[in-house]
Amino acid sequence: MDNADRPNLAQWGCFGSLVTMVAFVAGVIGFIVIVRFQAAGEIPIAIQTMPTLVVGRQERSNRELSSEIAGAQQAAVAATEAPTANRAQIQAQLAEVSSWQYQLSDVEIAQVAASDYDLFVTGYAHTGSGQAVWTPADVAALQSRPDGAQRIVLAYMSVGQAANNQFYWQEQWVADAPAWLLQHESEACAQPELCQYRVRYWEEDWQRLIISAPDSYLNRIIDAGFDGVYIDFVDAHQYFEDTEGRESAQSEMVAFVQRIALHARVTRGQGGFMIVPQNGEHLLESQAYMQMIDGIGSEGLFLQATSTAAQPKIERVAGYLQMLQASGKPVLAVDYLTDAAEVDAYQRWAQDHGFIGVAVP
Repeated sequence: MDNADRPNLAQWGCFGSLVTMVAFVAGVIGFIVIVRFQAAGEIPIAIQTMPTLVVGRQERSNRELSSEIAGAQQAAVAATEAPTANRAQIQAQLAEVSSWQYQLSDVEIAQVAASDYDLFVTGYAHTGSGQAVWTPADVAALQSRPDGAQRIVLAYMSVGQAANNQFYWQEQWVADAPAWLLQHESEACAQPELCQYRVRYWEEDWQRLIISAPDSYLNRIIDAGFDGVYIDFVDAHQYFEDTEGRESAQSEMVAFVQRIALHARVTRGQGGFMIVPQNGEHLLESQAYMQMIDGIGSEGLFLQATSTAAQPKIERVAGYLQMLQASGKPVLAVDYLTDAAEVDAYQRWAQDHGFIGVAVP
């Protein structure tokens, strides 16, 4: 090799300095990310460990950073999954549930208080919207049964759709939507006062509205004294998989629900806070998800079970539900029925399958 082919030492020196600088900047950015989430009391479940950058003196600091991120990740998972006294108490409470009611609006406190339902799911407010919200005294009255026992009361919370009747809604979003808000579909806006919009639920701004902002949906529910949340539209990931080819959509929904559990149980110190999603039974393929939730609500199983065309789907769903039941967690089944004979048949069907069934108009 002659001199013309040899690498220039000055060029190598500049290149080495550049690589070192890049490694340093990457380490600082990673540290800032950790500090930001630690300051908020949260570590995202889905955070990924940074690769170790082997560049002289930077190697040790980046290894330490990777270890810190991995440790935080494990701690966050352990906080939502590990059995504790609170979790055991919840399982014991839910094991006693044999009846429930599902009513999102027009709720009369006296009527609910006089009922013998073991569990009640309602909206965050009397009307089902962001107006006339329940007070802690209201929720305490809903939780009190005639026999003096405590009724479990869960607040409905949609995480995969936004609605224009909720407290967080801003009218300017119709003309100037934030990045996470998609245009509503015509069938989701039959009434102008109640339009539902798909959301890119993995976006941080949406998750702040739901979870971590001081006045978030979840914080309001916790402050009102609800026993937990009944989470709807966890199956929203299917839309983004089908229409946008987003392969990470399902894991992002699992991470979103994990973050809800972490915020309620760890950040807010509500170790007994219940997480009950509705539908999305296939998410039970995730062991972490199944351990984190306290039960599941399933819509329309009875009517689908009577349809020959729906049998393959019903068999898959039944398999997932049996897995959850085997872990000692309840299935809250709900079908929309009005015919008395159908309601009777439905209740027998639910009992035969070990579900806690309710028929609502």
